[in-house]
Amino acid sequence: TWNLKGEPSNKDVAWPSLTTVDTLRTQILKGNLVPMETWVIDVLHTLVAYVRPSSSPWKSPLMRVLIPLPILEKKTNKVKEETEEGGQRLRLNAFVYFTRTLFYLIADDALHGVMSHMQPAGRIASPVQKLAKYPRTFNSVQGGQAAQTPHYAFTLSGLLKAHEHAGYRKAIQPERIKLKLKDYQLQTLAWMMDRESLDGTG
Repeated sequence: TWNLKGEPSNKDVAWPSLTTVDTLRTQILKGNLVPMETWVIDVLHTLVAYVRPSSSPWKSPLMRVLIPLPILEKKTNKVKEETEEGGQRLRLNAFVYFTRTLFYLIADDALHGVMSHMQPAGRIASPVQKLAKYPRTFNSVQGGQAAQTPHYAFTLSGLLKAHEHAGYRKAIQPERIKLKLKDYQLQTLAWMMDRESLDGTG
């Protein structure tokens, strides 16, 4: 169950209790919690904005975040540790689930900040069927020195570069089309025909 702020409730979940990114952020701002890394508060700001439907251009949450609270009854539990200052160190894991609409904002620097501190929950699946590769028929030059920076992939030019068409085999000119198709149109036609021929997609 999710409220209007995009936060989960503790009902009907596998974990005994949950906390929210907004709660963690509030406790940090109040000084009740001190993050061990400097990037934590910025990531929490972004997560709070992305889980709220009101922050989205589509008025729907861009992601879901679940943060289970650890069970600390056992003395052997190492999730909670004593610190030199006499406080307690608490380690939390945030499970972040992206919605499809979030990828429209892939060039957002804030999203890059979140993704740079995430790890896949499981093995990333490879395509079930791989298409044949063909020699490049188009060449282009990357955006100079900007292309060498680590943030280039998250810029608009980097995103467009990643989706750049490198070329494909050409299909035969369809007999019933009077206009002669250009090379890139024949390549696009071949690309679509190859995908239609995949098992279960035709």
